[in-house]
Amino acid sequence: MSRAQQVEHSAKVRRDQGATMARIAALGGTELGRVRVAYNALIVRVDAAKLESIAQLPEVQSVKAVGRYELDLTSTVPYIGAAAVHAGGKDGTGVTVAVLDSGIDYTHAAFGGPARWPRTKLPAARPRPTR
Repeated sequence: MSRAQQVEHSAKVRRDQGATMARIAALGGTELGRVRVAYNALIVRVDAAKLESIAQLPEVQSVKAVGRYELDLTSTVPYIGAAAVHAGGKDGTGVTVAVLDSGIDYTHAAFGGPARWPRTKLPAARPRPTR
């Protein structure tokens, strides 16, 4: 796909999402977010009684609940040895962290892809030995 085709496709997805969001808003939905590059999705808050009406919209392929997640550090903090670091006077104050991510595997079935591409098996992650 050329750069011009990518730009036009993105613009079309944006227009289509806008039209769909207007229909969902008419049903009482509130937009929380949109995804349009690797996955075409609207994230909305809506009364559960309206889900079937939204699912019946011709442009809607599926309706899925967004999971609720809560921060729970009871196992991760001990696992990485943070208590020892905290005891040594380090708590992250003044530290800047950058997360560099190459993106998602858009061919993966969980993201709507065909999941037919060959995959390289990666070795299982192993914790580093503590010193």
